[in-house]
Amino acid sequence: MKLIKKNPDKAGNTVHPPVPLHIRVTAFMMDYILLYYGLLLVRSSFGELQQVLEQLLQVYMDPKTDQARFEIFVQQSGIHEKLFLLMLYFLSLLALPIAYFYVSETFFAGRTLGKATFSLRTSNEEGATPCTASQIFIRSLL
Repeated sequence: MKLIKKNPDKAGNTVHPPVPLHIRVTAFMMDYILLYYGLLLVRSSFGELQQVLEQLLQVYMDPKTDQARFEIFVQQSGIHEKLFLLMLYFLSLLALPIAYFYVSETFFAGRTLGKATFSLRTSNEEGATPCTASQIFIRSLL
């Protein structure tokens, strides 16, 4: 393994050189593989909603469907009772990646599982101090 020299800046803080792109991409892919399996777990817990979603899309995408037919479909299928779960499902698909990156980088000193594997961490532009919680939240959203 190649040793990387750390150079102090004018303020005496240790400045780390940038990590090669292939290592960062590998760490990122490890995180997304973990997220993929987490999302599969969420999807499997909402199994019956998949059928409801498919029925809803078939009726909605049909150009012959008018408002009255759609309302009859909703009443007969009982979908209005499942809409809350459907919204919860989509929210969990959006929130899980954001929560994963925010929680792991906030509570594990700027590291996700992929970054920890390669001893990487998220830091400020200066490279010497860890990111604040607000900076990590903005990074997680992007």
